[in-house]
Amino acid sequence: MIKEIPQKIIYLIHLKRISFIGIAMFALFSPISISLSQIGLGIAFLGWIIEKRRFQRTGLDIPILLFLLASFIGVITSFNFKRSIGGFREDLWVITYFLVAYILSYEDIKRVLFLLFFGSIISSGYGLFHYLKEPGRIGGLLGSCMTFANHQILVFLFFFPLFFYFFKQKPWWNKKCLFLGSGLIIIICAIILSLTRGAWIGLFCGMLFFFILTRNWKAGLLGTTLIIIFFLLFSPIEVINRTKSILDINSWKRLCLWKGGIELWKKSPIFGIGIDNYEFYIEPYINPDKLVDISTCHAHSNYIQILSERGIIGFIAFIFLFSIFKESFLIIKKKRGISLFLGYGLLSAFCGFLVSGISEYTFSDSEVVMLFWFLAGIGDVIRHNDK
Repeated sequence: MIKEIPQKIIYLIHLKRISFIGIAMFALFSPISISLSQIGLGIAFLGWIIEKRRFQRTGLDIPILLFLLASFIGVITSFNFKRSIGGFREDLWVITYFLVAYILSYEDIKRVLFLLFFGSIISSGYGLFHYLKEPGRIGGLLGSCMTFANHQILVFLFFFPLFFYFFKQKPWWNKKCLFLGSGLIIIICAIILSLTRGAWIGLFCGMLFFFILTRNWKAGLLGTTLIIIFFLLFSPIEVINRTKSILDINSWKRLCLWKGGIELWKKSPIFGIGIDNYEFYIEPYINPDKLVDISTCHAHSNYIQILSERGIIGFIAFIFLFSIFKESFLIIKKKRGISLFLGYGLLSAFCGFLVSGISEYTFSDSEVVMLFWFLAGIGDVIRHNDK
């Protein structure tokens, strides 16, 4: 029977499998190891190139092209070209979006999302286990507590609506519901113990946004608040103190960095000072003596960092990227069943990313940015599916 199948078809099937394995490898190792996840993307890209598949239109082609063009212009006009061209390479992780959109089918989504969630449970579980042995800020298997927390809020917020989808199935204690519920508890505990305040705020807003989308915002606000109160009541003292500091405006040394970033932007308001140059030009605009316990190598804000480094053109192009919300809204407008809740998950995750980016420069973390584009690619696959 197999001999009757043309060899070219068999060859293409194998190549298709290779590119899928690369995406699956990325999904599994995204919360675990940046090196292995990047190798996965490399495998996916190689399989896609050899297969000679055609380019296809996606919902974000124009916004992405404009953002890359604006960023490249900023590199050319940069105060330090050599450093900016190195920073520009980080923007090229947008290829994750296109690989996912080009390679995956709707049927593939279930497999890669399971791997992503499973990998996140492993990374968060490792962080919790390490905390029990030696208390301190959790960084999971990614190492950096801020990178880990901002990565995991994307995972949590994406899968949070799916838990409610399976909870509505009968019986409510079905395997998928229990698996998602237990995994989400592990992940949120790890996020809390990362002591990353920006991620906490993004998590809260993303959860609340989901309930607003489902027109249950009052119940959602009450439920989300009760969940947070519950965790605070049983959290270590360092979590309590960290939470109190959110409300203490005097402890927000980021305000000094943001003001300095605005002043820095005024030096080159159109094209900015160049990607990755903030750290080298910010000192005259801040008082380092008052910022002894906070990193000044970035602005601690996606928006201030991008405005100062890429100018008003790059900033507008960055905001234009979030027409991704429009694409996700098309999903919840036209889809039903699990696709609808996947759309809710995308919107909740993107909301969390936007909010956490107010007080942290997450757009510089390759792990976070690659996952962001991965989820955007998942959204494009869902949107183009008939189910």
